[in-house]
Amino acid sequence: VRSRRNVLISGGTGSAKTTMLNALSSFIDERERIVTIEDAAELQLHQRHVIRLESRPSNAEGNGEVAIRDLVRNALRAVDFHGSERMVRINQGELGMQDLEWIVPHNVHVVLIPKVEHPRQVDRVQNKIEDIQRAHGLKGDIYLMPIIESPRGVHHAFEIAAGDPLVVALTLGLEDLSHAAAS
Repeated sequence: VRSRRNVLISGGTGSAKTTMLNALSSFIDERERIVTIEDAAELQLHQRHVIRLESRPSNAEGNGEVAIRDLVRNALRAVDFHGSERMVRINQGELGMQDLEWIVPHNVHVVLIPKVEHPRQVDRVQNKIEDIQRAHGLKGDIYLMPIIESPRGVHHAFEIAAGDPLVVALTLGLEDLSHAAAS
């Protein structure tokens, strides 16, 4: 945390992800600004410069919904990252492709791609990123980190990793794999 490196914490329900984040947050310098985006506010951050954003469902009339993806978009527009690396996880499928329209022009460095089962999914994301960069006159590499969350993805892991030179790492989502193994 002190060396300002990216930290990825993942795990199944009840695996102490929030507890780990709360503990790690004690090492964040008091002068840093922290933005949290959560479904339900669980993090207990005690720094002075914390911006807490929380999603909420629509009311009985179907109004007032605040979706996580809208909070992420607004955070990307509003926060100055002072040149630090920016890693963003997109949504799955078509929603993820729409996310890229907002994310790519805001100087992201790494895109995490969920539920990857085949190299074509990575190619599709990379092609979309290139199209957006051309449309906006942007240059520079945006690295890709596919998240493998199924036995099919594990089967194709080598091809996924080797499919594009901008793939910098693979992430294994164990929660979905444990459900597949149990059934």
